[in-house]
Amino acid sequence: ALTIKTWYVSINLPSWAPPLGSYSVAWGIIYPLIVISFAYVFWKSFVKHEWRRYIGAIFLVNLIFNLIYAIGTFAAFSENQMLSDIDKYYRPAAFVITVVWLTIIAMILSTWDRAKWVALMQIPYLAWVTVATALQYTINFTN
Repeated sequence: ALTIKTWYVSINLPSWAPPLGSYSVAWGIIYPLIVISFAYVFWKSFVKHEWRRYIGAIFLVNLIFNLIYAIGTFAAFSENQMLSDIDKYYRPAAFVITVVWLTIIAMILSTWDRAKWVALMQIPYLAWVTVATALQYTINFTN
């Protein structure tokens, strides 16, 4: 069966590609920050109506596209896939991760003056997704 590990070690990766084990560490840090900051933004935007709804909507779009990327990754590495079939996921994955990256920037900008701590909590997320986006495009062009 195709696994992320068999795929990751079989493709052309740049020298700066993170080791496979670093993904779980990074997301183990980022997801708690997402839960806390997104809950606060949703509370302020959709429950208390103290912030304009577009701010909550930016965070919601980010969350949806983050989930699409994660689910798409798991679908790509299902038991029914062959290594040669994975490349059909490259372009959609690049589009989705670009939306995630752009919305993180919008999230930081839209919360900076309202709750700087929320904006700052997105910095590790932005850093990791910046690396992941660059890696996704590098994989697209070199494999």
